[in-house]
Amino acid sequence: MSMEVNVFEQWLDNAVRRGVPDEEIDRIRREHGIGPASFAILETLPVFTDPDKKSYFLLPRDISGEDAASVVLMTYIVNAGTDYGTADSPANASHDRTPTPNDFSETPYSSAEISRISRRQAANWWSYAQDVGFMMARGAGLVTTPNGILMGLGGGRLVSIFAAKGGTTWGDIFRLNIDRPMDPAVTLENIVTSGSMPISQDPSGTTNHWLDLDRLLHHEEIHAEQWAHKGYYGFLLSYAWQGIKARGDGRKIPLEQQAGLADGGYVSSVMPV
Repeated sequence: MSMEVNVFEQWLDNAVRRGVPDEEIDRIRREHGIGPASFAILETLPVFTDPDKKSYFLLPRDISGEDAASVVLMTYIVNAGTDYGTADSPANASHDRTPTPNDFSETPYSSAEISRISRRQAANWWSYAQDVGFMMARGAGLVTTPNGILMGLGGGRLVSIFAAKGGTTWGDIFRLNIDRPMDPAVTLENIVTSGSMPISQDPSGTTNHWLDLDRLLHHEEIHAEQWAHKGYYGFLLSYAWQGIKARGDGRKIPLEQQAGLADGGYVSSVMPV
């Protein structure tokens, strides 16, 4: 974990390292009004770094929903890419399985993607205005992700009701289903720095299945887009009806298929949703 960094310079360095064209950076600065002051909201936040040097920012407990949305958007911007297209080969593989290919081609980092994420955030406003405070007040931890969504865990039994299987996305928040973490921030840091999500254990307690974090977050971001497209009640009703028709088999749920079955871990008996 580190603090007090010049995030504007970090953004430019990331863009160069990832080969983002200068014209695209100029377009982002022009169309979204991005300058050094835009990153001030990030510069005092604890930051976790994944194996690909991407930054995940830990939200303070007293943050407002509006500021949380701003930190989420700026996290997508500063990372200048998600690494989904080059996800590590162990993704979605247990010790006795062959890794599966990504479900989609990577969408290039661009000004257009920033606009799309902004529109999705506006549609899922309730997950910032209501759910961030709901989770924080109950002791949960939340980090922003390079995919432009939040990832969180903890918060006690009332919060855990809203996270099934390996985890569940509500609006723009991917809630991990990890029971009673001793320290939510430390657990989130461990997940980020490992670049993978342990999602199942054998009877001895040994993890035997991992999901590549870049791929899992891509899957969950598509769910966030589905929430935005269908609306709160529209998504709930659609997912419930599809789940009934599929008899609980996530591989047969169209909303899961649209989000990518391999990316979402549907090669395991313990799966995010």
